[in-house]
Amino acid sequence: MAFGLEIDKDVVRRILSAHYRPVPDVRGPSWLTFLGHTKDSLWSCDLFRCELATLRTHWILVVMDQFTRRIIGFGVQRGVVDGVALCRMFQRAIGGSNPPRCLSSDHDPLYRYHQWQANLRVLGVVEIKTVPYVPLSHPFVERLIGTIRR
Repeated sequence: MAFGLEIDKDVVRRILSAHYRPVPDVRGPSWLTFLGHTKDSLWSCDLFRCELATLRTHWILVVMDQFTRRIIGFGVQRGVVDGVALCRMFQRAIGGSNPPRCLSSDHDPLYRYHQWQANLRVLGVVEIKTVPYVPLSHPFVERLIGTIRR
């Protein structure tokens, strides 16, 4: 808009995700750090696939506290994951601890299942979505997943 040109928001998003790498502590904290400081409880969750040597597929849901970088827990599912299985994995991962006020998740279609949304409503959890198509928006969880895979 500064030059009088209309540019699609998706073009701007792709350019920023490819070329914009903010230097830490130059302009302040990242958005997740800011949210973690302003919220009493912000957890992040991510789902990834793990292939075993026996050629079996397991899906793992990792839940991590953003502020303390503490691992809350893991939920494991063998085979296909649907909305009911995702809720079961989340319940296993949190293991009876008090649920957070906010839960940060990516834009995976599994998080749009009505069972998942209903589970969060019952627990009183507000879901915060990360920046679309930018894996750097969950840096601590992504680093943990990389460590687990290695």
